[in-house]
Amino acid sequence: MSDVLEVQGLSVSYGSHRVLDEVSLRAAPGEIVGVIGETGSGKTTLARAIVGLAPTVSGQIQVDDVEVTGLSGRARRAHRRSGAVHYVFQDPLRSLDPDLTVGEIVREPLAIAARLPRQEQQDRVLGALHRVGLPADLVDRVPAEISGGQRQRVSIARAVVGDPRLLICDEPVSALDASNRNHVLRLIDELRRDLSMAILLISHDLSSLAGIADRVVVLYRGRVVEDGPIAQVFNEPRHPYTALLIASAPSVRREHRLLPAQLRTLTPVRVSGGCVFADRCRFADADCDVQPALEPVAPGRSVSCHHHSTWRESLTAEHLSGRAS
Repeated sequence: MSDVLEVQGLSVSYGSHRVLDEVSLRAAPGEIVGVIGETGSGKTTLARAIVGLAPTVSGQIQVDDVEVTGLSGRARRAHRRSGAVHYVFQDPLRSLDPDLTVGEIVREPLAIAARLPRQEQQDRVLGALHRVGLPADLVDRVPAEISGGQRQRVSIARAVVGDPRLLICDEPVSALDASNRNHVLRLIDELRRDLSMAILLISHDLSSLAGIADRVVVLYRGRVVEDGPIAQVFNEPRHPYTALLIASAPSVRREHRLLPAQLRTLTPVRVSGGCVFADRCRFADADCDVQPALEPVAPGRSVSCHHHSTWRESLTAEHLSGRAS
């Protein structure tokens, strides 16, 4: 089965500032791909580029084998109206029109597509609300009259009412309390299984991804530094930056794992045009003056690091040396 989403060599710039640099990733039907990285790593820009809201410099974005980066004018509008891709924004209160009722908000994608009669649209709206666990009597309320968790479910109902192939969720639970966060994450997991959608889930919360994502893509300063099955990446990160992210997240770190202090650099190494993480990497050396390519290191896993197979050993050697002295 072919991938729903395939991004190859995507670069995005705002003026002279390169925000994404040669980013590649894929997502298959029924698969949740998590995207993680610090603030400013390019996560939201990646999502916006996929839906045509960010200026691409180079690269390709394919959705269901349709190259959307090459679309313009009428073809681009037709693709957007097709409903193949939908976006769930971070803040449901700001992303929902405060003057529209829940029913009007959820119906909006169907009205734009203009393919279904009014009654069938209404049936779809009620079906979408039921799918996300909301009662039908919410249809006449406005966003200010419902809770934050309900607003996010409305956002998801609006996104899935047209049966999209790809759902992009940008920090969908960051504005919710713990109870609603768990409900929404379970809902996203159910939707990918029931509707066989590909889901790109952007999150700074590694524990949220750990429970539902199949694979994870790690971004740093606009570049992919690691990509692979989430269990493998979280259990044994190959890139020092990935290891630092995991070490800094107690919810996913285990007792025998590395601590942040073991991974932070003691003497920054300044490089020009080389590895984007070198100035923060404890293991950087002269080899890192050259940007490492994103290369396969195991089936389904890729890493962009010159020392992906040796940095753990050097850390162990430092530890043993310290004990001996």
